[in-house]
Amino acid sequence: MKIRTVIAIVFQIVVCPLLVQSQTIYFNNRYDLTHYNSWDYSSTILQTLDGYLIYSETGAKYDWRTLSYLKLDFNGNIIWIKTIGDTMSEWSLGYPGSLLNYCQGIYYSTGLIRSYTTTWVHDRGLLIKYNSEFDTLWKKEYGEHSEPYDTSYLFRNICRVMDGGIVLTGSFGNESGATNAKAYLMKTDSSGNKLWEHTYANLSGDVQGYSVIQTSDGGYAIGAFQYYHVPPPNETGDPIVIKTDSAGNFEWMRNLGSNLMDTHAMVANSVDGNILALSAFSDSVSGGDEWAKKIHLVKLANNNQVLFDRMYNRKIYMLFTHSVHCNPDGSIICSGSTGTINSDYPFTVGWLFKTNSDGDSLWYREYQKVGSPNSFSSNVLYNVIPTFDNGYISCGFVNPILPDTGTQDVWVVKVDSMGCESPANCWVSTPEALTAAVAGQLLVYPNPSKDAFIVTFTSGKGGTLCFFDLYGRIIYETNVQGGMETAVIPCTDWPSGMYIGKLTLNGRIVAVGKVVVR
Repeated sequence: MKIRTVIAIVFQIVVCPLLVQSQTIYFNNRYDLTHYNSWDYSSTILQTLDGYLIYSETGAKYDWRTLSYLKLDFNGNIIWIKTIGDTMSEWSLGYPGSLLNYCQGIYYSTGLIRSYTTTWVHDRGLLIKYNSEFDTLWKKEYGEHSEPYDTSYLFRNICRVMDGGIVLTGSFGNESGATNAKAYLMKTDSSGNKLWEHTYANLSGDVQGYSVIQTSDGGYAIGAFQYYHVPPPNETGDPIVIKTDSAGNFEWMRNLGSNLMDTHAMVANSVDGNILALSAFSDSVSGGDEWAKKIHLVKLANNNQVLFDRMYNRKIYMLFTHSVHCNPDGSIICSGSTGTINSDYPFTVGWLFKTNSDGDSLWYREYQKVGSPNSFSSNVLYNVIPTFDNGYISCGFVNPILPDTGTQDVWVVKVDSMGCESPANCWVSTPEALTAAVAGQLLVYPNPSKDAFIVTFTSGKGGTLCFFDLYGRIIYETNVQGGMETAVIPCTDWPSGMYIGKLTLNGRIVAVGKVVVR
């Protein structure tokens, strides 16, 4: 049975609010994680109270894959680097969203462990729990642990659900590869104990899950890729969205592709309770395997209704879409990589793209750290998230090819809300400032929030700031001094829920707003 979930949980404050003036920080850095002349790359970035956490993978000393975790301060300086792995197997990370901030001091990551066998390889799903210093609390592998190996698990994405459980997606297949892989969905408790699992055998072709969210009706949406084993030039693969109920049972599937080779779908929640799906749509093909693509963004209702279906940018080769995120005001930020129109070489740059809540384009901007159009170097951005200073931060990797020097490194770019790399390197002439709330409105950012949120108000005369749960009970109250415009409120450890904020002065409501804490 479908259930419309109502969130109402007590709001807890463990740290007094910090009053700050917001100033945008900019940087464009590469990080060599191991210094062993090996490759590094990252897929996921999280914001914490004191900086950023970046989930990475490295070739380590002998090109043996291990997981790496990079902690940066807000200026992009390295605080620490930690690795986890062994010399018996390959450890690989998942796609954007595969590192989860579960609650204060607790994190989970997902990916896979690959061991080599007498016939080829054996893949097992991986789930790891960490404390705040990224010491491993436990590690669990899902799949067969002794020969003969019949099945293969590959995990790519993870999300926390409203009951405190964890849901993972990826693919499940036959070890020999004799049969097609199937999209996979598994739910565990917070200790990693499997509660249920599903594969979706009703979908034809080779189907693999890349991202997962819990939807506003309590079910799940999987962003996936459906591939048909047809030789070029008729080869084709489509982005699809799979919708399930709260127990993981199949409800519907939406194909978002063309009759050519597209890319996988990445999904996110919109602020109005719908499903956002990002992919790249192939418009034409050249030479049998060079597909020209456009950015493709779709909003779907929980009942499979298409609310908007938009395509953007010029047709271009080597276009890939990697992550989509909804901002607190309903606008949408996306990331990816692309070839450039000024090059006959396979030179790639990273890009960020922002739309409003209706999918209307606001800005598109490309970034690089290495190379030039006449080179083979690569600049790829995987994950993008909003930051406390109203900007964005994105991570990925750079791969320099001579004459560019160095190894393949983690790449992190911090920009302002217009995507500018600095006030001098943009199409605007003034430094980025925190967006002000309009009269009568509390602007809460980021929203939904995990670790902290900024409240912006325009009264200037102060007052009393209160947050109420959905039953009207006062959960938090503080006095706002005259002249204050912003407050950063740490919310690490707060239970998930929606709350209404009101600023009152002399018994009169001056401004209202809402925040969702995940």
